[in-house]
Amino acid sequence: MRLKLEEIEVGGFKAFSEIKKLRLNSPVVVIVGPIGTGKTTILEAIEYALYGTLYSVKYRKELKSEDLINDFTDRIKIKLALVDSSGRRYVVYRSRSRDSAEALLEVDGKIVEKSWSKVDAKMRNILGIDLDGFVRQVALRSREIEDIIYGTDMQRSEALDRLLGIETLESIFRGIPLKLVEDKLEMLESELDFLKARLANEPSVEEIERELEEKRKKLLVLEEEIDRKKKALIEYEHELEKLKGKEKEYESLKEQEIRLRAEIKQIKQRLKKLESFTPTEPADILFEKAKSSIINGLKETMLYKDAEEVEKIGFSRDTIDSALQVLNAKIKRLEASLEDLNSELLEVNYQLASERNKYNLLRRKLAEVEAELYTLEKNYNTLRGLVEKYGSRENVRKRISLLEVEIEKLEKISEINNCVYNLGRSVISTYLKESSATCPVCDTELNEQQIKKIEDKVNLIKKEDVFLKREKLVKNLNELKRVYVKLSELEERMLRKNELELEKKSLENEFDEVSNNIEELEELVEEVNFKISRLTSIISSSSSIITKLSRIKEISELQRELEDKKRELSEVLKKIARLDFDKKYYNSIEEKYYLTMNEIDRLKAEMANLEKDLESIKEKLVYVKKLTEKTEKQEAKIFKLKEFRNKLLEIKIAFREVQSSIRKIAIRKIVEKMNDIFQQMYVHPDYSELTIRIRTIKLRREDREYERSIYEIFAKRNRDRRWIPALKKMSDGQKRIVVLSLLTALFKLTPHNVAFIILDEPTPSIDYECRKAMIKLLAKVEGVDQIIIATQDESFKEIVREVPSALIYELKHTPEGTSINLYSFN
Repeated sequence: MRLKLEEIEVGGFKAFSEIKKLRLNSPVVVIVGPIGTGKTTILEAIEYALYGTLYSVKYRKELKSEDLINDFTDRIKIKLALVDSSGRRYVVYRSRSRDSAEALLEVDGKIVEKSWSKVDAKMRNILGIDLDGFVRQVALRSREIEDIIYGTDMQRSEALDRLLGIETLESIFRGIPLKLVEDKLEMLESELDFLKARLANEPSVEEIERELEEKRKKLLVLEEEIDRKKKALIEYEHELEKLKGKEKEYESLKEQEIRLRAEIKQIKQRLKKLESFTPTEPADILFEKAKSSIINGLKETMLYKDAEEVEKIGFSRDTIDSALQVLNAKIKRLEASLEDLNSELLEVNYQLASERNKYNLLRRKLAEVEAELYTLEKNYNTLRGLVEKYGSRENVRKRISLLEVEIEKLEKISEINNCVYNLGRSVISTYLKESSATCPVCDTELNEQQIKKIEDKVNLIKKEDVFLKREKLVKNLNELKRVYVKLSELEERMLRKNELELEKKSLENEFDEVSNNIEELEELVEEVNFKISRLTSIISSSSSIITKLSRIKEISELQRELEDKKRELSEVLKKIARLDFDKKYYNSIEEKYYLTMNEIDRLKAEMANLEKDLESIKEKLVYVKKLTEKTEKQEAKIFKLKEFRNKLLEIKIAFREVQSSIRKIAIRKIVEKMNDIFQQMYVHPDYSELTIRIRTIKLRREDREYERSIYEIFAKRNRDRRWIPALKKMSDGQKRIVVLSLLTALFKLTPHNVAFIILDEPTPSIDYECRKAMIKLLAKVEGVDQIIIATQDESFKEIVREVPSALIYELKHTPEGTSINLYSFN
């Protein structure tokens, strides 16, 4: 059951937005067109219909399925019909949008599969070849040919491996994770070194256990010492309890003693200080002085009622407090009056400053007005001189009007004279030239006498100098206009002069008024300052006397208080003597008690630190044991991994030998068939035979050297019967024929149900005769019932002319897209 292509409909796919239909039921189908017209799109549409995807999408990952949809439509639609050798017809329908996909397979008009994946599987079974094999053996692309012809030795060998279907072996070889194992081994060894380094910095397990035992012994010694200290502490505590009652009373009395001694000392110091400031005058005389001074101050401030109250106050040791309170109250009244006077002075000074500012402002304004009047006085003199010379501004305006009328009259006379003069000169000129002339007004013939009159008139006009008269009048007019403007300006300034004279008089009056105000305010300031000075003196002297009286009173009170404190101290000292309490003994017991407590605390702290050390040592012991155990496990892992690495290395070496053997077997099968095809396809006599040799090279992978088989294609040169490297010595065209021979041989040797071969741009650089031989050969190759060729080469139209029923499609660019026409030899 060998299948051939019958027809294809394709739309919305890659280069085609509209549906395009091509018959393919011919032994040879050639699709000719320039670049970008969609030749490869038709070939890929066949591949897409058969397998539901493209090699470039599934394997190379160059495109996504969505990229296959044409930009000017939203759905792919492909219908491909095939027919087998028994006449059974297969039709594949494919439709895909950006979010859905549909597929259908009909066999002889009957639907056999409806889902996309089932159609894919069914078509693989029918064709007997998967997508990967189809691209290698059936749809021969220029990319594979280019890799073989122009690639490096490695690229060529990898391309041939793909064509032979054994590239998976290389993938498996490269997939054996020796590098991963070695990286893991290196990492484990690094970790082991780290573990050993950590162990090297730690003491051994035995050393740690010895240290642990020593710490435990120290802990027992400390516990015994603490027990002894606690017994002594209980004895001290009992003794302190006995003395505690007397100690509290003793401390209370001692506190009173210390307090009283301190108070007595302070009183004596205060008395000593006050006695140095004690006045020499008697207290009653000082009181009368203060009383008299305060009364005078109250009267001066017109506080007569307060003055009467002070006059009524008497002085004695019993009334000194109340008398001093009254005097202090009255001094506060005087201080309030003094504050009022200061406020009044401040207000008057503010008014004085305001009037002085006004005075200075008026003085500046008056100076400015007088300066401007001085300037305007000069303008007044200028105005008077102009009026004397030209008259008033109204007279000047009238003279300007008369001159303007006179100038206008002269301008009209001048225009008339110019016309008469020019006309007369024209008539005279005509008469002198032609000996005759006519009147320009009445058109009569003029005689010599009339010409003479005209000439006299012209000379008279010339002698009259109207222009000079006009220029003189214009000069006078301009002068009068300037005078008129000047008079207007000066008259306006005279108005300003009158205004300024009025303003000056007003400013002078205001200036005199402000000067008087300043004099009055200055007198008031002087008066208030005198009152403030007088009142300040009274308050100061009175306050000083009252302070002296207060000191006298304070000394008397302090002396009484001193006697009371001495009596109180004597009583406290008697109580202390009766108590019979030894403070030194009590302090020594208390000191021993607290020293013992501190010692117990110290021992407990030491014991706590020791217990922490014990815990730390125990943790370190556990840590070192775990670290030792981890190190041993790590060494075991490394040992096993090294064994695994060595086995993998043996597998890779063995796998490489298997690859080499398989390549040799595959090449032996293909060389004979490839030679048959080459000898039919290559029509020239210089080369007669091909062979493929396998050479072993050394490659470095994963920091190791491996052997790798490299394909080399040789051709026998007839001239010297030597085998030469074909892909290095032959021309590009010869190389392509060699590769096509190889690919055709592979097609024949591969088991499948495909009876057609697809060639995408197969023959650049191949001459016409070889192209023709290639088509004839491919048409005769057993198993190749149909050839589909996509090319830009127009010569294929002639090459396939001799092939019966060959189909040639011409693809061309148009503004609407690609046009496809069936080529006719007619």
